Amino acid sequence: LTLYQPSSLPVMGHILSLLLALVEQEKSRPVKVVMLNVLQTLIQQCDCSELHMLPDDVMNAVGNTFASFLPGITLSLSRVITGDIKQGHMVTVRALAAWYKTVGLVM
Repeated sequence: LTLYQPSSLPVMGHILSLLLALVEQEKSRPVKVVMLNVLQTLIQQCDCSELHMLPDDVMNAVGNTFASFLPGITLSLSRVITGDIKQGHMVTVRALAAWYKTVGLVM
């Protein structure tokens, strides 16, 4: 959980910038979907069948960490959502899910 501490903001920023650049620039649909799943896992909001109940203080720390990156995440995911129609339905759905879960976590 030290990844979500304020001292780790530079590391988290680098991880997110690489992840979002891959999502935006990659041509392969399966790779885009995997990168969007990684983003959801990073914000502790994965779509797996297991129920992950984290303490409120941990979720607050995650939300506070991602509040700093919300404008960049929103911009990158909006480019993916409104991007090329050839990217497929699953990429758009995953990008929307990652966006609304990130916003919900931060709010």
